[in-house]
Amino acid sequence: MFFKNKELENIDSSINYEELEEYAKERGIPYYNEDVSSLWNVYAQKYGYEHGLTHSEQLSFGYMCSSIFGGMGYSCSTEVYYKEEEIFDKCMDALSELNHSGLSEKEVMKELFDYIFILYHDKIEDYTFKTEKLNIKTSLSMMEHLENVPGENKSEKFREVMKAYRERINK
Repeated sequence: MFFKNKELENIDSSINYEELEEYAKERGIPYYNEDVSSLWNVYAQKYGYEHGLTHSEQLSFGYMCSSIFGGMGYSCSTEVYYKEEEIFDKCMDALSELNHSGLSEKEVMKELFDYIFILYHDKIEDYTFKTEKLNIKTSLSMMEHLENVPGENKSEKFREVMKAYRERINK
């Protein structure tokens, strides 16, 4: 769709297709080794798994990469959780900038893949629908600690706590 050469080797020269196929079988991911979009979907989901994305983030990341790099998105209905149109638009803006940067197509693909991953890894909360409700009881002292967390309301405070937790476990 956006690239002449859609091969995975453009971003990972050490790709192991047998490993990808095994990963797809274990996870129940559609895998057709002649279908470039399918390969991108599996590769991105595996990459996301290995680099700390949640399961739903992996699925959406796979969809986004198969859409952009393979030409056809393998959707897992993650659009009910993530603002995938906004993510796609953001990726297209980045692609436009990269295309005017003087980089080769291979370099553009690698940079864009990294950009998309960082968006999912570090900024996905900006593109997430708030679908889950959390209703808990806590002690007075924990509530007082929560009051000291930056944020306008309990939802923002909770997001700050979770952000700090994620940063800690990803070190």
